[in-house]
Amino acid sequence: MRPFVFWSVLTAGILVQGQPGSGQSRIGGVLWAPNIARRVTISQHGTMGATLTFPTGTFLDITVRKYVEPTTNVGAWTFAGDFSLRVQRAPKPPGEAPGTAAQIMSDAPFVLTMKDGEVLVENVKP
Repeated sequence: MRPFVFWSVLTAGILVQGQPGSGQSRIGGVLWAPNIARRVTISQHGTMGATLTFPTGTFLDITVRKYVEPTTNVGAWTFAGDFSLRVQRAPKPPGEAPGTAAQIMSDAPFVLTMKDGEVLVENVKP
């Protein structure tokens, strides 16, 4: 039953926002489903540090301390402050429930933590 509820809430959140590839807001951050490729640009004090591109099939999760709603445009989100970026490949084939956000991201092989930085997440057009 829990996987059904998770997927129902995730689908409703994406459909209500009206844009494919929209992020799912949660307490302290945003979780993006693995439905589209995304580019993440990380900077600090206006100086770009890195640009990373993650393919379709990858969950992204950003948790921000002292969370403030991100600045958003269609297909783009900007966060500022102390944050953690977690990246995890979708653990199950499409159509199978992967679990809760905490379960999905608990074993993330890529975790980047930064103090006083900025991060821009953009959907990559196919």
